[in-house]
Amino acid sequence: MKCDLVFTKSNKSILSRIINTLTEGNISHVAILINDQNSKIREATSKGIVINDFDKKDKIIVRIKDLTDEQKNNILMSASYQVTKKTRYDFGLFFTIMLNRWFGIIPKDDYKKFICSEFILNIFIKNGINLLSNTKYSNKDNVTPYELYCGLVNSGDIEFMEVLS
Repeated sequence: MKCDLVFTKSNKSILSRIINTLTEGNISHVAILINDQNSKIREATSKGIVINDFDKKDKIIVRIKDLTDEQKNNILMSASYQVTKKTRYDFGLFFTIMLNRWFGIIPKDDYKKFICSEFILNIFIKNGINLLSNTKYSNKDNVTPYELYCGLVNSGDIEFMEVLS
């Protein structure tokens, strides 16, 4: 369904293996479904914020509880706006997050660029929904896809979850 979150649990690409190793988790990416046919996703990639076909292999689909149709439409409009702004992927932030984990260096955020999990958090927050408000990650601006997934699973704010292989 539209606005379901799609987490990637693959370890096949080199980038996925690097992300999984650095984050000490098994979730390397997150995107959002943009239609009810579950055929298209919007995601932050190395090419910026883009629309791609939904490949169901090695995915976990998560539906957030109690989203109204109006909230879903507003969230998707916020995601579309990032495309019109030509928002780019924030390669530097990902590595800065890791430095923070290891050495306590506080990342300086560039709000004109996103990593995938930051993109998802941002479009929900712009619409008054903090996906991590009831979690240990609630005070973090920059979370990894694995932390977003763990935060949602532990929050109790999930209506539906399906693992696809």
